[in-house]
Amino acid sequence: MPTLKHHVSVVIPTFNGEELLKKNLPAVLACVRDGDEVIIADDAGTDGSLTWAQKTWHLEPAPADKIAGTELYFATVHLGRKSVVMWYLRHLKNVRFGANANAGFRLAHHPFVLLLNNDVSPAPDVIDTLLPYFDDELMFGVGCLEREPDDKGGEQWGGKNRLWFQRGLFMHSRAVNFTSGETAWVSGGSGMFDRAKWLELGGFDKRYYPAYWEDIDISRRAQKRGWKTWFATEAVVVHQHETTHQAVFGESAMTLWSWRHTRTFAWVHSTWWQKLQFLMWLPYHAWKFRKVGW
Repeated sequence: MPTLKHHVSVVIPTFNGEELLKKNLPAVLACVRDGDEVIIADDAGTDGSLTWAQKTWHLEPAPADKIAGTELYFATVHLGRKSVVMWYLRHLKNVRFGANANAGFRLAHHPFVLLLNNDVSPAPDVIDTLLPYFDDELMFGVGCLEREPDDKGGEQWGGKNRLWFQRGLFMHSRAVNFTSGETAWVSGGSGMFDRAKWLELGGFDKRYYPAYWEDIDISRRAQKRGWKTWFATEAVVVHQHETTHQAVFGESAMTLWSWRHTRTFAWVHSTWWQKLQFLMWLPYHAWKFRKVGW
């Protein structure tokens, strides 16, 4: 069956993101089609997100908890000629982004999942643009073109990525060009994934708790299975980069996670020769990043 006939689950991890949900969910609801579902995965937030969602969509408690340690609410929402099922999955304890996203994938009922940050607004045709890529049975995930406005009225582009090995570690950056094609990884902030393949891989790896490198890692594991990670320049989202990591944890903690997970990724995914180089360069990196606890 052509993928365009399949329904899609949109998973939106959030933490104290009431204002971001109010701002960006209208674009999500304009993007979904009749029969799709939207899952808001709340990481034990303490703001008014749940109360707002209950009032907005008249959510009711689900008949039974489907995922341990969570509360679950749902409603069927009628949007003109289309009906969409809204789910609100609320963790009772904070689990951070990777585990929160994994819970959304487990709850999802449809074969393809569009994973979006709560600070991302998709174009109305994003789902219809991404789905045909999955006619290729080897496709694991497809990323969107992220338009990132700045304070000066300009914008950067993101969503297509490079990854290379240097001085005992894997380095990454934005791509040089943004034509459709293979990408080193599909961003966890704006990408569609084959749910069955995601679950087969076990989702985001808990070794990357609380954040950073988890989307690079799962894409790498998919590639090792022979599956494809792709970028679609015609699938456009606007990414405002208003996430809460820095506000909650501070810049020094974010730097610490990034470098520790750089080390984890290098060891997990290196060949034996790369592991040897990793060990040879380890004293250099330990000295260079000693201030952040390398």
